[in-house]
Amino acid sequence: MNFDKPVWLLLGVPILALVAYALWGETDKARFDRLEIGMSAAEVRDVIYPVRGGKYGHMRPDVRDNEILHLNDCMILTISDGLLVHKEWVGKDEADAATSGRK
Repeated sequence: MNFDKPVWLLLGVPILALVAYALWGETDKARFDRLEIGMSAAEVRDVIYPVRGGKYGHMRPDVRDNEILHLNDCMILTISDGLLVHKEWVGKDEADAATSGRK
């Protein structure tokens, strides 16, 4: 078999993108956008603390009723009676964070 360079570019770029996503996962803003008012505490837990593989992958923090979560200095979530009743983004927007380093 003789593979030319363009074939490896076509296969390599998507594979590298998948590896990068697997290593870094989704951003806090993407998780925040996935949350919806009215979600149960279990659904909120699955979004903000996704299941990981490995020996201790099943160990995740609990999201309890009637608590206010401050996560990564960028979002505040209010759980009341087992449901998400309020969410607030207090972190920088990704566009602002990307341009703040440039002068």
